[in-house]
Amino acid sequence: NPCTASITSYNSINNLLNDTVFCGAINVNFFAYPYSALNTYVWSPGPIQSLQNHQDYSIYGSTTICVTITDPQGNSCVACQTIIINPPVNVICSHTNIPCYGGHNGTACAYPSGGTSPYNYLWCNGATDSCIYNLSAGYCCVTITDANGCTGVCCDTILQPDSISLTITTNNPICNGGLGSFNIGLIHGGAPFHINGIPYYNISIGLNYYQAEGGFSTTQIYPAGTYVITVTDSSGCSITTIYIISEPLPITI
Repeated sequence: NPCTASITSYNSINNLLNDTVFCGAINVNFFAYPYSALNTYVWSPGPIQSLQNHQDYSIYGSTTICVTITDPQGNSCVACQTIIINPPVNVICSHTNIPCYGGHNGTACAYPSGGTSPYNYLWCNGATDSCIYNLSAGYCCVTITDANGCTGVCCDTILQPDSISLTITTNNPICNGGLGSFNIGLIHGGAPFHINGIPYYNISIGLNYYQAEGGFSTTQIYPAGTYVITVTDSSGCSITTIYIISEPLPITI
């Protein structure tokens, strides 16, 4: 006598398949009916012959699973089910770092592939474009959702250099009209110039310009006055301070 076969599929023991959106590859449990311990079940792709009415498959893309059920009398029936799993969304990120400490000009872009266009973007700052701009230093992720509701995530870190730091001490002249000096201590941070592997920074004191080695202190002689001192690195980042060399009043008789 002919029989009627059917297949029920689950993505887990409790969830019927197709109740939600599936992306990429998933493991699917297939159950064939009618069930009898005396029946044989031949599953394909395979073929896989079993006395059990269930079989697991890893499904990617569009896959058709069939089962042939044969009872002890030799009666057979066939059931098939096609499962469609949406292709996954892959994402590659790129970014540009911030050239100067404390800046807000970092950028990040996301490049999706796979899945099904069009794509929707959602960045850590709420932006919805493929690229975002004017970023501060820090960690940021983007979630891309395709037309099927499949998602891909990419995260990136926007970096910035350390702040430029230096120490300056002033030495005032002993006598009125004498010369004082600036002692410029060790300079660190930023992106120094490198000459023969040695880090250097550009220093301006008033209208005078110097090149100072980052790892050593330097002394510059100046008369009394107010001076603007600026240290600049290879990225054009700078810090500016104002220092005063004071002189005593002249001796009067």
